[in-house]
Amino acid sequence: MRTEVKNGAPAYDSLFIVDSSGNPVEGLTEADFAIRLYNPNNVEVHASIIVTISELDLGLYRVEFAPNMVGLWTLLIYHAMYFPIGKIAD
Repeated sequence: MRTEVKNGAPAYDSLFIVDSSGNPVEGLTEADFAIRLYNPNNVEVHASIIVTISELDLGLYRVEFAPNMVGLWTLLIYHAMYFPIGKIAD
């Protein structure tokens, strides 16, 4: 996914997470995911820029962060059971 946002404005993406039977997965928290955020210089910045994951509704989650510089950011999110290879958005 590619989205344009203003510098300092929140960037976000939504994830719909289902189990192997197609049922929505509820109740996941940020602690359930491995998150990697890379700035336009390809430097990993997750320690200094907060990435939040919150459940919006039955298995629908929102990932959000506020970029602090102009350019192409990369966000990688892993979950061991539901997407072990990861999901990526830029």
